Amino acid sequence: MKKSIVFFIGSCMVIAALLLSACGQQSSTSTTPRPTTQPPPTTTTATQAPTTSTDTPKYGGTLTLMSGQNIGDWDEVYGFYARVVHMNRLTQNFLWEGDWTKGPAGTNQTDWAVTGLERWDLKAGAVAESWDISNPSQLVWHIRKGMHWGLNPDMEASRLVNGRELTADDVVFSLMQQITIPRAFIYSTNPELRTVQITAPDKYTVVWNLPDPNNQFYSAILRFAGSVHIVPKEVVDKYGSMQDWKTMVGTGPFMIDDWVDNSAASLIKNPNYWESDPIGPGKGNRLPYIDAVKVLIIPDASTSQAAFRTGKVDAMGADWETYGTMIKQNPQLKALQLFADGGFATNWRVDKAPFNDVRVRRALMEAIDFNSLVKTLYGGNAQILTWPVIYSPAYKNAYLSLDEAPASVKELYSFNPTKSKQLLTDAGFPNGFKTSVICDASTAGAPSQQDFFAVIKDMWSKVGVDLTIQPKETVVWNNIWSARTYDQMMVGSIGGWGVAYTGVNYRGGGSTNGSYVGTDPTVEDAVARMGKAILQGGQAAQDPIHKELMKYVLDQAWAIPFPNAGAYNMWWPYIKNYHGETGIGRYCNWNWSKYAWVDQDMKAKLLAR
Repeated sequence: MKKSIVFFIGSCMVIAALLLSACGQQSSTSTTPRPTTQPPPTTTTATQAPTTSTDTPKYGGTLTLMSGQNIGDWDEVYGFYARVVHMNRLTQNFLWEGDWTKGPAGTNQTDWAVTGLERWDLKAGAVAESWDISNPSQLVWHIRKGMHWGLNPDMEASRLVNGRELTADDVVFSLMQQITIPRAFIYSTNPELRTVQITAPDKYTVVWNLPDPNNQFYSAILRFAGSVHIVPKEVVDKYGSMQDWKTMVGTGPFMIDDWVDNSAASLIKNPNYWESDPIGPGKGNRLPYIDAVKVLIIPDASTSQAAFRTGKVDAMGADWETYGTMIKQNPQLKALQLFADGGFATNWRVDKAPFNDVRVRRALMEAIDFNSLVKTLYGGNAQILTWPVIYSPAYKNAYLSLDEAPASVKELYSFNPTKSKQLLTDAGFPNGFKTSVICDASTAGAPSQQDFFAVIKDMWSKVGVDLTIQPKETVVWNNIWSARTYDQMMVGSIGGWGVAYTGVNYRGGGSTNGSYVGTDPTVEDAVARMGKAILQGGQAAQDPIHKELMKYVLDQAWAIPFPNAGAYNMWWPYIKNYHGETGIGRYCNWNWSKYAWVDQDMKAKLLAR
């Protein structure tokens, strides 16, 4: 099976889910999940990483990472959003970002393994030192004083900015680009934000006035605070955009120094970086510790594995099969198991026959032996209940596990072909029927979608349902999914926790509502109540409403969850103050690198063997 492994493979899945949704533990051996048990933890390790480091940090060295995809865009306003996230998380800053002290390095409230987290109680200030979001109509952000743009004397654009201080005007400019330029991501996906008024009453204050707070409050914070990189106006004024990598100027921990298309990116330490180590033996030290970051573009799986195995790359992402091989060959490696936010589901058109009958949907769910499927296809290494959201420690109060679910929901995940046949008979299909599913023809992943449906086809044949599998090349599959031009069933991506409270996976006209669920009074009432709750008590107030709603949503069998295979972040033990984090904040891949340091003596000894 040919695979393309990218660094922290789960991140690619959730980035795709983010784009689409916007349009609308300590065991090295996993066991087969059971439908009535809590989902497996997300902190399984191969070689258990310490919760906190007792090593004294040292400066210097280079961290080498890799990506399985080329970095084709650099400006999130003019380029494709999903292709700029890696480099920009290293060179730029948001208004707020994830709080390092609330992860494994500190209180362990989250493992920062899932990249789509949008919990406001896990945030720390970046460009904004503090904020007041208590008034839903007027949000106030206090900009950090003494925060300077990185100065790389070898870059013309950097010399233009000349290391000046970042001000509120930079923030206003950056946000306004997103809601005034038609091709910008937020302009196209969040039209409700186009009327937000953004001003800077003084050098260090930014105010958002929301004409329609009920419609704009959540999306403004979601998109503006944690998704828009702050950039210097004069660079865009001179060059028209920041699409050329040479124009990248930011306040992040690193500065882009060189780029070879389809080969590698080189970044150097930003000597003007503002942040200090907030916790641990290095508390108070100026960040970053490492001198440079190098990102290698290696799309071929065998080549990437060889690079990691020989220490030419310091960290990589791996599926569960690759992880097993790697850890046997190099038992000294460290790893963190993770289950990617978002993911995929099998959607059926519930707006048309036969899937408009809930008995048909329930029949096909009960004809699937989920435990057997996970054991045979995923090596027992997958979460089962993954639609519309997966289990995540940060959202544990909003997640309904099968242990807590009503009996009627548990039935859907309990293999019962006899009950399935009776339901089909009751629905008018005593001899079953024919149907089809469109899936991605790519062989990437373990298993591929075609492998998955081959097993489903066999299971459904036992109850008289004849499934035709229609694999499409990835580009074609993506186009069909985006245009929603499928007739029966189709695999599609789902929105993760960042947009879960809006119900995008089962309401509205966006592509993440892949099953064409119509307006449902129960759903609409709960979403409205969650919208009011966040205005009054923040996300924590939404959690119990969402959890209660799941009792109803899951009972409708609006989609078949795709088991979420456990993946792994793997790294060499000479990378210190790192615990397997994917990104600190919302889609902040690789920004953990500013806290990490390289034990160069250990590296030399390990790689000399």
